[in-house]
Amino acid sequence: MNSNSRKGVIAKTIAKHLISTLIILLFLAGIIIFSFPYVSDFFHSRAQTRVIETYHDVISNTDESHIDEIIKVAREYNEELRNNPNRFHLTENELAQYHTMLRTDNEIEECVIGSLEIDKIGIKLPIYRGTDDAILQIGAGHIEGTSLPVGGPGTHTVITGHRGLHTAKLMTDIDRMKIGDVFTLNILGLRLHYITDQIEVVLPDDYSKVAICPNSDYATLLTCTPIGVNTHRLLIRGVRVPDEDLTDINNKTEDYQIKVWYFIIIALLFSSFLLLLILLFLIIRKKVKEKRC
Repeated sequence: MNSNSRKGVIAKTIAKHLISTLIILLFLAGIIIFSFPYVSDFFHSRAQTRVIETYHDVISNTDESHIDEIIKVAREYNEELRNNPNRFHLTENELAQYHTMLRTDNEIEECVIGSLEIDKIGIKLPIYRGTDDAILQIGAGHIEGTSLPVGGPGTHTVITGHRGLHTAKLMTDIDRMKIGDVFTLNILGLRLHYITDQIEVVLPDDYSKVAICPNSDYATLLTCTPIGVNTHRLLIRGVRVPDEDLTDINNKTEDYQIKVWYFIIIALLFSSFLLLLILLFLIIRKKVKEKRC
């Protein structure tokens, strides 16, 4: 075999190895791209759980009389807010007052005021005071100008969150909720249950659906819609129900997150199996060609 022929054989061998390597790398890249949102959401969920647990530990270790006083002040604030026609356009002094509400003496809680649970779709998020973008990247926010989430007649609290983020699910699946589904606000040791009675899509500047009704105890979950377009707002309103009434409500958990993880695991196992078949095929093809030579 002359030198030119040898160089040609070497070049072909290198090219084949490069193609095989490229196929494998592309396949691995596809697996990483596919699994990144789910892996990222898993770690975000772990972080959110730690925040919630820390908050509730703080509350459980806070004197009960102090908690009662915080709730009393919050309800007085809600009464004043009810009569404020400009409550969605708070002044600097009013905002400063708002940021003192629902705050314990323990600095660990920072601006966390509770947590949101929606068993039907597997959502469990910390609720932060305010709606800064940094807050909405990691949890749900309480909208300034709406009633503080401590319940009572003549209150309407609004909790908001993002959908469609690549790094965390947050409220992405909230559009799966239906009339009759229950969500729960855990605030300062209170467990406030709301049964969904109204689902609306409105323009961003339409506040009519979050108005305070004199004798009603409402909570509304608000998010942008459609995902990625965000031209409208999806409002899911719930009316407060006592604990004893929950036994008559069908609120069976769908274990949605568990189903998603089953799908991810199956997809990764299938991808790994397919990659192994490709590697075996390449190895067998190489041995067959070597025997022919």
